[in-house]
Amino acid sequence: MTAATPVNSVEDDALDPRIIPAVTQLLVSVSSSTGLVREHNEDAIGVNGWSFQGDSPTHLELALPMTGLNSIAVCDGMGGHAGGSTASSLAAQRCTTIEDDAVDDLRASTAQRVQATSNFLNDVSDSTPDLYGLGTTLVTVLIDAYGSVLVANVGDSRAYRLESGFLGQLTIDHRSEESNRLTQALGGGRRTALEPAFFDCHLDDGGILLCSDGVCDFVSEDALETEMSRTDTSRPLSERVVELALAGGGGDNATAVYVRRPDPLTGPRH
Repeated sequence: MTAATPVNSVEDDALDPRIIPAVTQLLVSVSSSTGLVREHNEDAIGVNGWSFQGDSPTHLELALPMTGLNSIAVCDGMGGHAGGSTASSLAAQRCTTIEDDAVDDLRASTAQRVQATSNFLNDVSDSTPDLYGLGTTLVTVLIDAYGSVLVANVGDSRAYRLESGFLGQLTIDHRSEESNRLTQALGGGRRTALEPAFFDCHLDDGGILLCSDGVCDFVSEDALETEMSRTDTSRPLSERVVELALAGGGGDNATAVYVRRPDPLTGPRH
C-alpha cells in the first residue's frame, strides 16, 4: 500500500468561510498490540482491501481520499494462532474490498460480502486440517464522500462514538450472557446464515472508534468516554486506548482504529 499523504494546512486566505475547501480526506489512526499474555496477535485491520497484522506493536497514521466509498474494519481471529491470524487477515481484506455496484444497496451488499467471507473461511477450514475451525469477528465502517456512515458487525468487536459528550456503542455484541461465548462469527466451522447488526450515522468531528474485545474487556466505557473527549493531548486516540488496555491487564490482543475527518481550519487532530 502506498504511503498516506499528509493533510495540507489551510492558508490564511482560506479563513473566509465562503472559500473554505470541502474536506476531502479521511484520517485513520491504527494501533494494535499482542498484549501482555498472548504470544501472537490474531487481530487484523482492513482498509479498502488491504490488511494489516503483526506481532510487533503497530501504529499507523493514514489519510484516505474521500472521493468515493472507504471501508475500514477490525477483525479478531480465533481458532489457534495460525487459524485466527489467517481468518482475521482474510476477512479484513475481503470485507473491505468494495465493488462499484455495491453502493446501490450498502446493507444488502455488505451482508452478502460478510456471508461470502464466512463461507470462504469454512471452505478453508474444511480443506486445511491445520486451520480447522478458523473464524473471526468483524466490525466495519463504510464511509462515503459526504460523510454518511454504515456500521456493521458480527461478533463482539465494537464501534463507538461520542453523542452529546457521552459514549455511544454503535454495535451489538453477539455474545451469550450465560457462557460469554460468541453467538455469531465469520467461519468457525458453522455454516449458518449470519445476521450482521447495522447502524447508520454521520461522521462528525468526534469521529468513530473501532476496537477488538481486547480493548472492550480491559478498558471501562467511562475511560473510553474520557479519552474520546480529551482535547489536551496530541497523542493519537488509538494509541492511548491500546495503552489503557495494557494497563488494565492486557489479557488479549488489543486493537483500536480511530476514524475521523480533519478540521478544515487546523488540519489533522488525532
